[in-house]
Amino acid sequence: MSAHALVLTVIAGSVFAAGWTARSVGQEPDAPLAAEPALERLKALAGDWTLPDEDGDGAPDGTVRYATTAGGSVVVETLFPGEEYEMISMYHRDGERLVMTHYCMAGNQPRMRQVSADAPEQVKYEFMDGTNMKSRDEMHMDSLTITFIDADHICSVWTSYADGKTLGTKEFNLTRVKR
Repeated sequence: MSAHALVLTVIAGSVFAAGWTARSVGQEPDAPLAAEPALERLKALAGDWTLPDEDGDGAPDGTVRYATTAGGSVVVETLFPGEEYEMISMYHRDGERLVMTHYCMAGNQPRMRQVSADAPEQVKYEFMDGTNMKSRDEMHMDSLTITFIDADHICSVWTSYADGKTLGTKEFNLTRVKR
């Protein structure tokens, strides 16, 4: 076994043992965080999703892919995979709420935090900070609302911002690809 594989095996064994020990002595797992239901909903999106054919060419106007990583603690959203304008967003817990980082084709990385939503089927994010931005007034994605319509349909509304004001919104109505 290589040294790298041995280290990974030891780490995995330690994590497993720590979890087993806590449960084996009768301790209950921590109460779910407020972020946990929203993260679970995002995890349930795993797979490919398509945008409607609005340009009339007979093909969806784009694809969005959701996957989990880091032991199920992070959801990766890939917007337009394989296209020149591909972008990635990473969703994960930070204590009692979810945070996300959007790796934008604009070359910046706005971070947003979960805020209360208008409805139980929504998860809302608002700008927290960002990297590769001199100030908040540089153009960036500033908020996101994801509405879970049903198991096979969601709507994501992205809002851009610059110079102290909202520039506009872009709505993505997504349908799960059935395999």
